Amino acid sequence: DVATRWSTCLQVSTRAPTTPRPMPSAWPLISSSEYLLAQWEPPEDGGAPIDAFELRLAALEQGLVDSCVWTGASCSGCAELPGEKNWTLAESEWMGMFAVCAGASSLGCCGLQCWCSSYRCCEKVPGTLRTNASVTPAPGSARNATLLALPLGLPFALELRAHNAAGWSVWSPELLLHGDAQSAAPPAAP
Repeated sequence: DVATRWSTCLQVSTRAPTTPRPMPSAWPLISSSEYLLAQWEPPEDGGAPIDAFELRLAALEQGLVDSCVWTGASCSGCAELPGEKNWTLAESEWMGMFAVCAGASSLGCCGLQCWCSSYRCCEKVPGTLRTNASVTPAPGSARNATLLALPLGLPFALELRAHNAAGWSVWSPELLLHGDAQSAAPPAAP
């Protein structure tokens, strides 16, 4: 008769990986009117290896941008918003049956219908437009990338994000640059 002894049990818990932590901004190593060599440090990986990066470059121009607000439960949509603004309806979201709606009767009904929605109303205001945006992929092992076709004579913004098995991180803070640097020879490939 052979007796067998079992080992002591250990309780092990694991967490599913999360997306990478937000990235710090990239920084320029070399720039000219034709290219930008940007470098970055990878963020914390969220428990799964980083397998890719994306760099987003966009020209910045002054123009009119949307400024939007939600009305909350309403029967009258954008018309009930205060002020003399030129609001336009962008989207709506159903709020529920018999909800108490602004502009409703005492029963919470909008006319013959006893339901209401929340409306996203927008107006055009002066602001900064991001135009001609381009996204450049980079492998997870990369720590720098050369970006070509910079917007000449315009300020531009560079953002980056990391990817792992759980998905993409949020975009980094913008690195703001101007596309009027002096021409120079592009760097050799890393």
